[in-house]
Amino acid sequence: MAEKENLAAVRPQLPDIVDPLDIQTLFIDWIVTGGMHENVVNLTLGVIDHALKRSEQDLARVVVASRLRCSREFAQRLHAFLGTLLGVAPPPQEDRNEPPPTPPAVTLN
Repeated sequence: MAEKENLAAVRPQLPDIVDPLDIQTLFIDWIVTGGMHENVVNLTLGVIDHALKRSEQDLARVVVASRLRCSREFAQRLHAFLGTLLGVAPPPQEDRNEPPPTPPAVTLN
């Protein structure tokens, strides 16, 4: 019994993942704007729509599809996760006099 308690104490607790199955899935292929204020990253993401051209000479329009707001720390984790997923080398640590952020116990959220 004590062994089970020890194993439970060693394993990190993971949150319950709830998928309501009716969340809208968005396709994006354009970064409209981005910025950061008080350690909150703000992105406006869009999709190119060639059907919205006013004439054949005009460029396609970009329609805003989503706005993403997240903490700087989450943005760094997302950046690292996407880099790993795509097989891109991780970015070098910023040259600052502070330790790198501690990775969370839960890596997918």
